[in-house]
Amino acid sequence: MPALNGRKSIFPSLLLWYSNRGRKAYPWDGKHLALGVEPVCSAFDLGPAVSSADNPLASPAAPTSLPFDSDQPFVTRYRISVEAAPIG
Repeated sequence: MPALNGRKSIFPSLLLWYSNRGRKAYPWDGKHLALGVEPVCSAFDLGPAVSSADNPLASPAAPTSLPFDSDQPFVTRYRISVEAAPIG
């Protein structure tokens, strides 16, 4: 089961995505197979304009954007791990 150790206030959602040879351009050349696991604070694939506006995905518990201050550095760290589920 994936576990996300990070700051939920910065990354309140977890985006799961897959690539099934859909990218034909170099360097993927239609060969890329992957499962992606990304902590996010966004309206997923809808872009910054939708993420920072009022949208149906945003809630107080799961915002889709964060305010930034150009005078303050933004530094974050996170770790994603996977462990076998217990049997039985």
